[in-house]
Amino acid sequence: RRFLEHAAFSMHVVSFVLLSSVTLLIAIRLRFWLGGYLFLVMGLISLWQFAYLAVAIRRFYLAAGRWGGRLLSVATAMLIYVLNTLFMTAVQVGSAAVALALA
Repeated sequence: RRFLEHAAFSMHVVSFVLLSSVTLLIAIRLRFWLGGYLFLVMGLISLWQFAYLAVAIRRFYLAAGRWGGRLLSVATAMLIYVLNTLFMTAVQVGSAAVALALA
């Protein structure tokens, strides 16, 4: 595939994650009504994003119908999801450290 196809795929996945995160923001606003189920809603949204990423990777990069390709797409989605989580956590911790140092 060409570079622009990869770029379009990346933008598509990021757009899906951002749009589905709106549901998460609504759940956080309704946290008093949801009570202890807020973490369940957050987990379901994360699972939904993960499943979407796994299916998107399989459809875009791998041949359909092969179990090896499906397992590879799930493993790749897990790796990307974990790396993204680690990156975002590192950025937030670094930002907090800078904010505390400047205060």
